[in-house]
Amino acid sequence: SKLVRRKIDLVRTGQGNAGKTIKALDDDDALIVAGTDSPIVPYGLSLVVELQIYVDAGLSPLSALRTATSNAAEALGAGARVGKLQPGLLADLVIIDGDPLTDITDLFNVQGVMLNGRYRTLDELLE
Repeated sequence: SKLVRRKIDLVRTGQGNAGKTIKALDDDDALIVAGTDSPIVPYGLSLVVELQIYVDAGLSPLSALRTATSNAAEALGAGARVGKLQPGLLADLVIIDGDPLTDITDLFNVQGVMLNGRYRTLDELLE
């Protein structure tokens, strides 16, 4: 739309400023937690998009992943029970094709999940 075209430079400036803030917070060891409340992009996709924005801002893929896992658990006060792969902790796993530590967008390649100790394929999840 014309409005978007006229305001796109403002949007890009805002994204750049947000990225600088995220990177500065990460450099200062702030607890950054990914959010998923997107009214436009579906929730699962919006999380991966947000993690990509964090990587674009200068966070490592590992740091970006932590914003959605261990950092989120810690912020909720549940870090002693969830948020990490560690013996004795609760964990459901997303099985992907790829390596998000190399390319965060590999998180789009979901193959299935381990949920309560049972593997479910992507087809089963979408039924």
